[in-house]
Amino acid sequence: MLRLLMICVLLLALPSGALHEYYVSVARANYNAKDHKLEVGLKVFTDDLESTLQILAGEPFKLSDPKESVAAEEPLSAYLENRFVIMQGAVLQELLFLGIEAGPDETWLYFEIEMPPSGTFTVKNTLLFDVFPAQVNIIHFNVNDQQQSHYFTQDQPLIEVTF
Repeated sequence: MLRLLMICVLLLALPSGALHEYYVSVARANYNAKDHKLEVGLKVFTDDLESTLQILAGEPFKLSDPKESVAAEEPLSAYLENRFVIMQGAVLQELLFLGIEAGPDETWLYFEIEMPPSGTFTVKNTLLFDVFPAQVNIIHFNVNDQQQSHYFTQDQPLIEVTF
């Protein structure tokens, strides 16, 4: 937990537009009990996401350009479906990509995942591991008035959570 706190503090201390030595994404996942959906906002460094998309999609994207941001939605959706996965037992919970809000330094990705209100879930978050082996992905869950935070690394890409 101390390592997680240190990463967050260092991330916040980075000057805007600076090259960074830390590769971190932070997700906030709130469960909407009425619709049985986990609503996720995921923040990543824009340049890291652009680099990953260029390597995987074979074409460069300037995500802070609204036209290119829209053009990147399809490859981003496909990428997320394979890298941010929630399963209950053998059942894959469906991910619906909602959109992107990109700036020069950080990009927010928004999506929903259909899931039952309780149970044990396996969560995989390997976002950006393809390009940045030192990537750390943090997720803050707020489900059924329970809050949990977890982090994912190349060595620990899966976690199990119970709500």
